[in-house]
Amino acid sequence: TRRLYALAAVAPFVLCTSYPSAFVVGGLLLALWPNDRRTAVAWAVAGAAVLGTFALLYFGPIRDQRVGGLVAEWRNYYPPLADPLAVPGWLAWNVSGVFQFMANPSSMVLVFVAPAGWYAFWRTGHRRLAVALAGLFAAVLAAAVVKSYPFGQNRLMQFAAPAVGLLGARGLEVLAGWRRWAGVGLGVAIICVADGLSLWRAVHPWQEPDARAATAVVREHRQPGEPVLSDEGNYLYYFHGELRPIADGATVPVGGRAWVVMDHYDPPRRHEYIDRQLVPLGFERVRAEECFRAGAYLYQRTR
Repeated sequence: TRRLYALAAVAPFVLCTSYPSAFVVGGLLLALWPNDRRTAVAWAVAGAAVLGTFALLYFGPIRDQRVGGLVAEWRNYYPPLADPLAVPGWLAWNVSGVFQFMANPSSMVLVFVAPAGWYAFWRTGHRRLAVALAGLFAAVLAAAVVKSYPFGQNRLMQFAAPAVGLLGARGLEVLAGWRRWAGVGLGVAIICVADGLSLWRAVHPWQEPDARAATAVVREHRQPGEPVLSDEGNYLYYFHGELRPIADGATVPVGGRAWVVMDHYDPPRRHEYIDRQLVPLGFERVRAEECFRAGAYLYQRTR
C-alpha cells in the first residue's frame, strides 16, 4: 500500500519530465496488482494518477510534438502484423536490438542469458520484480503494435537499460551456478569490452552533424515565403513554427522554390531520398550545400 501511494505521488512529475517513464510506471502498476480490498483502493489511486496525467500529456503536447518524418523512420520498429509468420522473427531480432543498443556490442551477449535471469527472479520469490521487468517490455510492444512508439535498436529504448542490466546480470549469475568459470569469465569479458568502448568514446566522442551550418545556408539564401522542409525534428528548433514535413510525398510546397535540410544518410542517399519526395511533384534540385554530416538543398519547380 505504501508503495502504491508513493507511486501515485511521484508518477505525475515523472511522466511530465520523461515520456518513456510511462512504460516503466505501467510495468510497476502490473507488478503491484492488488491482492485485497485495502491495496485495491491504493492501486486505484495510483492508477488514476498515472492514467490521468498520461491522458493530459497524450491529448496535449505528445500529439503536438509528433513529427511525420520522425514517425516514418520508426516503421521497422513496428511489428509486421500483415504477415503473421514474420512476427516471431521480427520480435526476436528487435528484442536482441534493445539489448544491443545498451552498450553495443558487449550487451548483445546478455540477451542469451536474460530469459534465465527472468525465470530465476520468478522462481526465487521476486515475482513482483519479474512482472515489472516483463511489463515494461510488454507495454512498449503494445505501443509498437498501435504504431505509437518504436520497439527495437533505437535510442528511445535507452530507458530500458536498468531492466537489461538486471536481467542480464541475474542470468550471468545463474550461468555461473551451472558453470562457475564460464559465467564469471563471460561477465568479466562483457565488463571489459563495455569499459573499453566507453574509454574509446571518451577520447573520440561522437561527432554530431553540423545542423547549425546547414541552417545558416538556408537563412542566408532563402527568399521570403519559401518553405523549409525536413523529416527531422531537431530542425524545429531552428525553424520554429515554419518547418514542414517531407515524407512519402505528403508535403506539396507552395510556390516555385523550396529548401530541404537533412542530416542523416550520406549525401548520395540524402539526394535520392529527397528526389523521391519532390521530383514527382515537379521539382528538381538546383543547389546543394554539404556541411559536416548534414546538407541544405534548394529545389525549384520546373513543371
